[in-house]
Amino acid sequence: MAQAGLVDRDAIMLAVELPPLHDAAFDVALRLAVGAGARAMVLPQVACEADIQHLDICLTVIEEEEAASRPPASIIARPADTPEGAAFAADFRRLSRRLTALLWDQAETRAALGLAPDDTADGQALLAHVRSRLLLSAHAAGLAALMALPAAPPATQDEVQALRALCRNALRQGFSGFVAGSRSQATLIAAPEEGD
Repeated sequence: MAQAGLVDRDAIMLAVELPPLHDAAFDVALRLAVGAGARAMVLPQVACEADIQHLDICLTVIEEEEAASRPPASIIARPADTPEGAAFAADFRRLSRRLTALLWDQAETRAALGLAPDDTADGQALLAHVRSRLLLSAHAAGLAALMALPAAPPATQDEVQALRALCRNALRQGFSGFVAGSRSQATLIAAPEEGD
């Protein structure tokens, strides 16, 4: 299970990225995540509405079995990391009360679409198109639009400034928060800078 910090200016919370629904480890990973008290579940490879509804039902069953007093876990869907999810922006309204956000992960989307790792103009245009569709879907459904940050934490002051600039640009483009790969990365971008 990969852990990620869900970041906005108001809060940092623990989210757990689950394996895809069809993965043999899905059920075990989900039970471990609920048992660990994760507040949100990142569901990758969301290709249709039924994927979100399936996770909702699984969470409800596990939470009822555990009779935990904590609030129900929320769902963060990552639809653009399969060609189906990238091509067909679903209507995410009223699918699940747990669904709180859609997640944009440029690296995963690039891999799913078979784009070269270098930044060609055609590749950037396609990524921008898919990102715009995800942003529109999130806003139309009243959901947060989150951006996954690069996996590698910044090592130099220049990299820190580049990461903060990336976050500022994402907020201007319509994103409302970020998913960081570590608590230190989350804390770094959550700390306000002078002028922010």
